[in-house]
Order: sequence, then structure tokens, then C-alpha cells
Amino acid sequence: MDRDTNPYSSPIDANSVAADENGNQPLSVLAKRIFLDWEKLRLAYVAILGLVTIVAIFLRQTISPRLVVDVVLGAVLANACFFAGPIVETYVRWLGYQAAWPRWAMFAIGTIFACGLAVVTVLMATGPMF
Repeated sequence: MDRDTNPYSSPIDANSVAADENGNQPLSVLAKRIFLDWEKLRLAYVAILGLVTIVAIFLRQTISPRLVVDVVLGAVLANACFFAGPIVETYVRWLGYQAAWPRWAMFAIGTIFACGLAVVTVLMATGPMF
């Protein structure tokens, strides 16, 4: 079924959008590909961050309502901050730099930073909130 007969088809199809004379794709196609690649990395990010948080909670040896709130808020914030990676990579690639290392550098640095914040949050959490 082609796009003309399917009213629910995407207005932008990566397979039907041609690259320009320099081989560059439109920004929307480039961003879609990069964001989908980063979503695969999110699985590793969440797994690593979750494991570090669980180990830090185990080392703390106590769980308080305040700790639970801090961990949940930290997880939401960490996932929101994760979006910096695909946004920066899209911009860098849109400017013409096509090397793969910025993705891996941003992922590694961001994950290490988030793990450090998770450990500090868990170990420095105060007593009961209520």
C-alpha cells in the first residue's frame, strides 16, 4: 500500500527521501535515525545505572521513604538528561561531522556522571521524610 492510499502513513519515509548532491539527508531523517540508535543505548544506560543504584542501596543497608523518593526522582531526571546525547549528536552530524566516536564518548561520560550522582544520592540520603 503506498502513501497515497494509506491516510495513516508517515509524512516522512526514510526510504523515499533522497539525499542531496553531497550525500546529506534531511534533518528529520537524520534525527530519527540517531534517536532510534540512542534508544537502543538507553537499555544499557538504564541497566548500568540500575545496577549501580542497587549496589549503593545495598551498601547503605537501610531504606527510608526519603531514599525511595530520591531514587525515583533521580531516575526520572537521569532519563530526561539522557536526551542530551541524541540532541548533541544530531546537531554534530547535521554540521557535517560523521565520526562515530562522539556518540560513544557522550554515552560513556554521561553514564559515568549519572552513576556518580546515583551513588552520592543514595549514600547521602537523609533519614525518614515523613
